[in-house]
Amino acid sequence: LRVVHDVKVQAVNEILEKDLEDADAASPNGGEGAGGGARALLLLALQSPYEIRLQFLRAEDFNEGSAVERMLRYWRMGQRLFGPTFRKRTCIKLDDIDDCSELIRIRKARLMPREDNCGRSVIILRQEKTSNDKRTIPSLPGLSSEEITSKGITPNHYAKVIWYMLQAASEREPCQKNGLVALLDFQTVPNISDWNKFRAYRQATVNVIDCFPVKVRAFHFIFGPDLPWWQRFMGTAVAATLTLSIRRRVVVHSGPIEGTVAKLEDEFGIGADNLPVGLGGTIDDEYVARWFEDRRSKGL
Repeated sequence: LRVVHDVKVQAVNEILEKDLEDADAASPNGGEGAGGGARALLLLALQSPYEIRLQFLRAEDFNEGSAVERMLRYWRMGQRLFGPTFRKRTCIKLDDIDDCSELIRIRKARLMPREDNCGRSVIILRQEKTSNDKRTIPSLPGLSSEEITSKGITPNHYAKVIWYMLQAASEREPCQKNGLVALLDFQTVPNISDWNKFRAYRQATVNVIDCFPVKVRAFHFIFGPDLPWWQRFMGTAVAATLTLSIRRRVVVHSGPIEGTVAKLEDEFGIGADNLPVGLGGTIDDEYVARWFEDRRSKGL
């Protein structure tokens, strides 16, 4: 297996080196002209450790060309979100996303404690409240579109939180090898007005997933039992914003939460002991709070 990995990583190197030659030809002085910006990204990709390049290959099912494209998106996005120092310290810490405290408070994204039966990490992504629906998911507060706007929360804040959670998942060796699954909690879906307001926020999430060096094996959309059909249709329409490769991995659940929990365990190997209380599981907010506190105390 190591020999295969070496061959694939070498193929990535060759593509990067060829692209670097083309960038140098387009910008002989190394500036930010026709090839200067691309050159800087290519150099960062070439200087990345062997294991990182291997992670990009795994995320793209070992397609070298796709892995290179993902690497360049990753470096471009990382510098846009976290500034030019990102190139020197690719490990993002909680201190780097302090401006996202509101999204952390409402548990916009959460990493569950264990892998599923296939050894994949489990991440929960939570949909926002509707502006005319005062319900909240059990034990958790919510934010409406008006509250998000008034608190100055931007799509970049969403992207930073998702980035941090994907990074935390990829610290686990099983996730590096097997990838992860994402559960999207759509027990409340915005009305049409809110839906349009959240478009850029949804796209920011997709952009991070599309560049990070981890394979998302499946997306589970989970709807509540009391939503009218048109709201479920709006929720399902999120899939239209995803890339084709992502859409092929979408699973939709609806109906009583008890049935969804049973299906997740029986058919997908995700037990109730690895789901949050709001999705019919046993992981409460105290666990999530301790998880954040533990990481912050360790400087993560």
